Amino acid sequence: MRPRTNQPAGWVTSRHGHSIRYDFRDHDYIYYPHSWTDADGVEHDEGYYDENGVHYRNVCAANTQTMLTCEFCGTKSLWEWKEGTIPGCSSCGAQIKIDKIDAAVGKNRGSGMASRKPLFIMLFIYLGVTIGMPLIYLSFLLPMFAFSSIKSITNNNHREQTSANRTVITTRAMPSSVFVKEINRTCYLDGDDYYDKETDCWFWFNTDIKPGQWQYWYEGISSDFGDYGWMEYDDDESLWYIETSEGNWIKLPEKYDTSKLWHFEDMYANDLY
Repeated sequence: MRPRTNQPAGWVTSRHGHSIRYDFRDHDYIYYPHSWTDADGVEHDEGYYDENGVHYRNVCAANTQTMLTCEFCGTKSLWEWKEGTIPGCSSCGAQIKIDKIDAAVGKNRGSGMASRKPLFIMLFIYLGVTIGMPLIYLSFLLPMFAFSSIKSITNNNHREQTSANRTVITTRAMPSSVFVKEINRTCYLDGDDYYDKETDCWFWFNTDIKPGQWQYWYEGISSDFGDYGWMEYDDDESLWYIETSEGNWIKLPEKYDTSKLWHFEDMYANDLY
């Protein structure tokens, strides 16, 4: 990732939610899904900020879905740019202004401990493009299976509606509460995450990684790692892991008391999304 300068301040993952990183040909971008105000009272707009701190409301690229926001009604839609196409809002029909068209150069970050685990299945995707013909996706799973996939960048469940040149996501609201049998009580949404007051723990089900899994933010532990510090419990190893920097997960240092930490029995299981 390119060195970053002049970045907006005050975005706290535990309070504001999760940003998304894109590494493209011209720039690297971090997408912030809503506006916020930092500790100095400075307001920052939602959207994409490149490594130089330049703000773009809407960025799109071929072969990668990015989130676009209608400046008229505020509807958000996933869009994968194709030459000659003009995105339109799925709600009001207005043309969506694109501030920057870039080119994808690699896979977007999937922040999660599961990305460290060995992959037993190798998937090669062959993209065939014919002028005047729709894009055809052929995916080959060695040695004998084939399937196509559409990646999601949203944190909530969604249903996808596909047309010849547009993919639109309609987001379903997260349940306002969830009963956690491991602690025998109901937890409620606090911003974008669920919160358990007794253990001072925020938690959410991360669907940016495959398979999705539960992640936890424990005050007094996670807060020691700044904007990072999300934790996951490895069922196989019976150990806690914590993210210390972008994509870097380590075993939780032994100095932390884990006797009062709880976790879902299966980090991949959920009935909310």
